Amino acid sequence: MWDKLQQLNRSTLATIAVIVAVVLFLSVNLIASLAFETARIDLTENQIYKVSDSTRAVLESVDQPINLRLYLSSGLIAEEPNARVYADRVTEMLRTYEQLSGGLVQFEQIDPVPFSTAEDRAIGYNLFSLNLSRAGEQGYFGLVGTNTVDQLEVIRLVSPAREAYLEYDLTRMVARLASPTEPKIGVFDGLSLFGSVALGRFPAAMIERLGDDFELEQMATDVTIIPDDIDALVIIHPHNLTPSALYAIDQYVIRGGPVLVFLDVVAEHSPPSPTNRALPQFPDSTLEPLLTAWGVTMLPELVVGDMDMALEVRGEAGDQIVIAEYPPWLIVDQDNLNRDDVITAQLSLMRISSAGTLQRLANATTVITPLIQTTPESMLYEQATIMRRFDPTTLITMFEPSGTRQVVAARIVGPVETAFPEGAPPPPEPREDEEAPPEPPELITQSVGSIAVVIVADTDMLANDHNVAESGGQSTQNSDFVVNALDSLIGGTKLIGLRGLGLVFRPFTRVDEFEAAAEQVYFDTEQRLQAELDEVEERLTELRAPIDAEGQLGALTRQQQEAITEFNQRSIELRQELRDVRGALRQEIDSLDIWLKLINILAVPVIVVIIGVGVFVWRDVRLAHYLRGRQATAGGA
Repeated sequence: MWDKLQQLNRSTLATIAVIVAVVLFLSVNLIASLAFETARIDLTENQIYKVSDSTRAVLESVDQPINLRLYLSSGLIAEEPNARVYADRVTEMLRTYEQLSGGLVQFEQIDPVPFSTAEDRAIGYNLFSLNLSRAGEQGYFGLVGTNTVDQLEVIRLVSPAREAYLEYDLTRMVARLASPTEPKIGVFDGLSLFGSVALGRFPAAMIERLGDDFELEQMATDVTIIPDDIDALVIIHPHNLTPSALYAIDQYVIRGGPVLVFLDVVAEHSPPSPTNRALPQFPDSTLEPLLTAWGVTMLPELVVGDMDMALEVRGEAGDQIVIAEYPPWLIVDQDNLNRDDVITAQLSLMRISSAGTLQRLANATTVITPLIQTTPESMLYEQATIMRRFDPTTLITMFEPSGTRQVVAARIVGPVETAFPEGAPPPPEPREDEEAPPEPPELITQSVGSIAVVIVADTDMLANDHNVAESGGQSTQNSDFVVNALDSLIGGTKLIGLRGLGLVFRPFTRVDEFEAAAEQVYFDTEQRLQAELDEVEERLTELRAPIDAEGQLGALTRQQQEAITEFNQRSIELRQELRDVRGALRQEIDSLDIWLKLINILAVPVIVVIIGVGVFVWRDVRLAHYLRGRQATAGGA
């Protein structure tokens, strides 16, 4: 009886323990879901999922109700499982915004089912529609924001392609609704980035990006005064500004107006020259005499090259196609960016091409802070050398590292004097059908406090191929740099901390080392063979001179004829050896590429299989050990 009572008590206690465990489990999950609904741990390298201090500052500054309506079709989630995961993250982020704003940011999720009034509103907001069925049913995944003055902000498609920029896109929407006025930016466009309706050219992606954050006004090249409502100037490749325009810019800066300048020594994206379409029509630009007044110069006709930053390109070397590093085309990573300046602190991947170098003048009264620099493995090429379009191996052969870091972009602050001490130059004469230009501003000879200028010695970084991938997504952080610079210059720094978190440059350093070692071995051999080939061909030219003069082979002695035959044969052998060397290099690199692909494809499955087999063997051993123990116990009984 006592044994039965003990067994019953144990059974009851076990049941009670199970019930208590289930209750505790449910309670803990309920408490966690209520108390830690928006909490999460971000284990990514750059913490792209973490709500940043910049977002918190924007949300804390909201002083009026803002409504965010997420139009998310249930049919879309049902059709696309991946969309459900991303939709969960978006809704979680929006609820976090609602909580951190103290309820001033109000979030609402709407399902625009087909043929409903909600779908009509989604269509009215011009949200991007996605096909859900052959019957023509449409799905939506867009965000609409409004404030108390009926200002409207729309993200037509909350695309997973911009997942890394989700927090920036949402915070920018809230910031624009909280502060409805947009800064007005005047733009001098010397590269035709605004496009042309007459020529059917669309605006560049950089201009569209700036238009998302600022009100843009295109400035004429012969202006006599900068309007008072311009909050900042952007000057792009100023190859055709009149003296009156330079004076207007000078006085704008003197009076405290901020300026962002893009100059170049080889503007590869300038329109092609009418006489030689392989060359830019306006290869270089300067802003003299303003640069001198600001205490800085861009060295004329010198192009920066850097082997450590060089982009790998495909080019022609004689009759061979080669893949080599091209020193004037540079990949800019974290090591080349100023981590202490708000413009570049969060950036990690930019691209610049055929840039110039900036230097502080000896008599400068300003402070020049580098923003983008090369490595010490840099040199300065002549402009003419780069414009000859040599093959990459030629520039590598010419390369001699200077041991000096060149400044490609810099911030200029400090007091300055005007570049026009004698006053405004005479304005251009108006045409018959034009009104007289406005009077230039009255001369101020010294700056009001410190000037605010950022100069970049490259304009190609603004072009589409330096900003947008073939898929349409952002390929570099060049546009983030430009927007950050403008925000910094005009004081709108809240969003700067959010930019630059979406792209990270992760080169295969070990692969680069292997390739560099292989290339060096073959490069030395190739150089030796090429030097011998040049010597042989030079000797052949000397031996053929009598033939060229007399027009017949008989003008040569037997010994000379045998020498020509011998040198011809050696030339053929050397050319074949060169082809073999280049082929061996390509084969070694291709072999490394194949091994890397195999490792990437097979490594994880192999590891999983090994772990699975190990677990199976371990469980089999434990089971065998357990059965032997039971047998031993039974035998002992």
